[in-house]
Amino acid sequence: HDETTATELVHTASRALSRANLKAQPAYDFYTSQLDLEIYRRHQLEQSLRNAIQQDELFLEYQPKVDIWSGQILACEALIRWDHPEWGRIPPQDFIPLSEEGHCYLPIGEWVLETVCRTIQSLLQQQSPVVPISINLSSKQLLHRDFVDTVRTCLHRYHVPARYLQLELQENALLHESEFVKETLQQLHQLGIELILDGYGSGVSSLSSLQTHPISSLKLDRSFVARLEEDDRPVPLIKSIVYLAKEFQLSVVAEGIETLHQLDQFRDLECHAVQGYLFSRPVGIEALRPLLKQGVLQPVESLKKSPKKPLPSLHGLISITRLNGKDVNVGASPILITRSTNRSVHFYASIRLPVDHQIELSLQLTDKIGRAHV
Repeated sequence: HDETTATELVHTASRALSRANLKAQPAYDFYTSQLDLEIYRRHQLEQSLRNAIQQDELFLEYQPKVDIWSGQILACEALIRWDHPEWGRIPPQDFIPLSEEGHCYLPIGEWVLETVCRTIQSLLQQQSPVVPISINLSSKQLLHRDFVDTVRTCLHRYHVPARYLQLELQENALLHESEFVKETLQQLHQLGIELILDGYGSGVSSLSSLQTHPISSLKLDRSFVARLEEDDRPVPLIKSIVYLAKEFQLSVVAEGIETLHQLDQFRDLECHAVQGYLFSRPVGIEALRPLLKQGVLQPVESLKKSPKKPLPSLHGLISITRLNGKDVNVGASPILITRSTNRSVHFYASIRLPVDHQIELSLQLTDKIGRAHV
């Protein structure tokens, strides 16, 4: 019922098939007009990502990890950001999978490693307080035979002691169960690099991996924070993880902490450290320096309470008609329009739109039964 001719129906089916093929597991998908815009955006990002480093579009932000009781800064996590000239700030969950599919993960990973080492070198030369900085590691990087040499060379080039570099591994990196991965992790450990298992508790890795790999810290999956807000069922699991971590002499970090209530919950659960907006948002290197000099962060609850009466909202459809002087023929995506003040409105969409000023958009407002008003 989406189209009226055989040709149009074949086109819509092809778009749905393209979307289904992008999924990790064999799947099917139904056509919606939003597929056009999503596929167009994905294609644009794939093409741009190859030159993002050369165009100086990538940058790093740093988020502190603090002691759960004192607020002392223990380490920082380096978070990669992409400021696209047309699509604006691209979330990592959008472009990191693209980098692995398009084999860009190696140059991007090397860029992150070199940038972090350069940052640490700068802090040391300026005699600023320095804490270890962690970078997120793709599981595919561990399978690259030159990875350990790349890390060793980068540390040597910037005269960075290995104790200031941490590597965060996803749980799926330990699923290979290969001797090569074990040897790689062991060599990194022997260099003096701390290895952190990120997203722990999502149900992927086994307890035996904590014995067979030189892991020194566990970072709890951020879903635990959201689930604790709803009920207490995750409590026994978190307690078990913390207990096992202590038995293995590992530290436990809870990420995604945004409220004082969440902080108190994980204090009761005896976690060692936390990371989240309650203490600090991810910041650039210039904003990080004074935080490191300060040394201790105080929790600041910044979440605003929702208004008692929700503002009226409208549903609609939005589409791109022209981008950088070129006509664009893509489908429409659903949006929600809300009034924020008497002089402005907010648009909420499931897909991020370009922010470049050379853009023309088409907007349709619809009522509950879907009839267009304008």
